[in-house]
Amino acid sequence: MATPFLDELAAIFPTARPRRRRLAEDRATVAPLRRFRGAVETVRGEITSSPFEGHSAALVRDTIRRLTQIAAAYDADTLEESAAGIYDAPDGFRGDLALVRALAAAPGEARQILAMRAYAAAAALCSDQPAPDLQELAVDQSIVLERLSYSVALEAPQQIEALSADFELFRRRYQRAYLEHHRAYHAAAGAVRTDLEAHRSWVSALAVLNGIDELGPSVGADLEERLQALLDALPPCGLGEQALRSSLATNARCPECGLAIADQPPSIQAHAWTEDCRRALHTQQRRLARAMVARAIEDGSRPAFERFLRAVGAGDVAPLVEVMDGSVAALIREVLAKR
Repeated sequence: MATPFLDELAAIFPTARPRRRRLAEDRATVAPLRRFRGAVETVRGEITSSPFEGHSAALVRDTIRRLTQIAAAYDADTLEESAAGIYDAPDGFRGDLALVRALAAAPGEARQILAMRAYAAAAALCSDQPAPDLQELAVDQSIVLERLSYSVALEAPQQIEALSADFELFRRRYQRAYLEHHRAYHAAAGAVRTDLEAHRSWVSALAVLNGIDELGPSVGADLEERLQALLDALPPCGLGEQALRSSLATNARCPECGLAIADQPPSIQAHAWTEDCRRALHTQQRRLARAMVARAIEDGSRPAFERFLRAVGAGDVAPLVEVMDGSVAALIREVLAKR
């Protein structure tokens, strides 16, 4: 029977390969499981006595939560089943085991490695970034993460000073790039938000038109929901640049908006929404034009109706939006009811 997760456990906490299926019946296999449980409990106690900070806190908390579930296993079947339900592949289990072993055996050195790894990972860079400087930064991130192995804390702690120097170079480059991205992103997001807010009247006008049963089925029923979702995705950030610069010493992202350096404003989605809204209004405009032509001469002398007819015939949604309200809707219903 294949036991990929049990093999990872035995590799981190070495012992003889199990001869029988039941862990409880094999003393040689019980030993690594007991050491594993002891390491988990040691780290749990360290979390309580000396809390982790920044990105490290969430990383350790999530790791201990996952491993605690697996530590309850009592045989090969339950261990494999539990681990397979948590990890997509044994590699993830291996990484968690390496972290908890290092923190239990060399907490001081492991904390240093962990803080650097957690920060670099939270930078959320990827090699397909559009800007060449960000592509280079992503390569630097990969190198930093590869070198910051938890095994260094146990096997080569003298290397931590050199690794810290390399990490600091990466962090400084990242901070400059992040500050620039934060400024550019929120400037662009603010422009998108302003444009969307300016089109709220379009949604209101469409709602009035959709409420006139005589015009046929409603159109653009999801436009108001989509508008709100876009606006919710574009909250302004009130953190000043100096405060952000200070925060980036320990946090890879803005503590207020949580922006990742790969994030971009939903400009394409906002443009698509505007065009969909425009098409929906044009659809209702065409329906109105057809329905009202027969009444244009008879009722065109009324001022409100006269303004409305000009708006319908203008070929643009802007004049229609300006005159569309409850009174005009009532007038439309009245006129159409006479047909």
